Amino acid sequence: MRLNSSFVMETDAPYTLNYLVYLQNAYLNRNTASSDWVKFPHADLASWNLAEEELFCHHFRRIWNAAAHNLATNRHYDHSGTLHKEEELFLPLFQQGELGLTGFYQ
Repeated sequence: MRLNSSFVMETDAPYTLNYLVYLQNAYLNRNTASSDWVKFPHADLASWNLAEEELFCHHFRRIWNAAAHNLATNRHYDHSGTLHKEEELFLPLFQQGELGLTGFYQ
């Protein structure tokens, strides 16, 4: 007897959400005084020019929700250079101007 099921499970980790977690960890490392509580990435990311705390938190929440929505409604959203196609979505996580652009492209 064969079961007909439309249940499909994917195990691909979305690049977009991984990138956002990476940025969030970099932000948390920057704002943590204790070196005992460091998250990956462990590098000095001062040259990334992330936005200031209030702006970063505000924009991060909005960008996470937008990215999660895009991934939920389009399964191919994350497979074709999203970071460069959606550059304007991610740029608010960085300082404004040339410094932020430099940080984003690093």
